[in-house]
Amino acid sequence: MSEDVRFSEQGIPQWFSPQHAGEKFKQLCLELAKLAMDAEKKKQRGLAKKLWELQQFAEEYARYYVTQSPIQSVR
Repeated sequence: MSEDVRFSEQGIPQWFSPQHAGEKFKQLCLELAKLAMDAEKKKQRGLAKKLWELQQFAEEYARYYVTQSPIQSVR
């Protein structure tokens, strides 16, 4: 991605919390699972497969950040 990503008016946060990141990935994981189930119900198998793959990817990050990350926060 070549563009600067701005998360707020103040710019990129000056801290990072693995616990917070894990919670956000978990939220993303649940939303992707809901979308995948909806796609399956509508017989959109290709879309559902890709959504399940993304859901699995998000779940791996959520688990890592919540349980295995060696740092608590970075400022």
